Amino acid sequence: MKRGHVPMRTCLGCYRRFPKSGLFRFTLGREGPVAGQGAGRGYYICRNDGCFEKALGRRSLSRLLRRAVGAEEVEGFRRALRETGGPGTGGERSWRERESTR
Repeated sequence: MKRGHVPMRTCLGCYRRFPKSGLFRFTLGREGPVAGQGAGRGYYICRNDGCFEKALGRRSLSRLLRRAVGAEEVEGFRRALRETGGPGTGGERSWRERESTR
């Protein structure tokens, strides 16, 4: 049986490519940071601890969103990451762990 196309995306923190389903997507909406599918420029973060902090340290987030990201917005992204069970929250297994059980 032939498998369909699997969309791949790049993590903003480690620049590794993963299947889209194995990453968290965030956008910066009018109301602030939004987790999941949203309109506008967005980015993907993998489930590895530290990738979000790496992206902040390299200013990748500001560059990708094409605007300065303030401390309040960064905290909003961190809150959204915790709510989705993101890296460092203990809410999800890593992408590698999920793939190894398939």
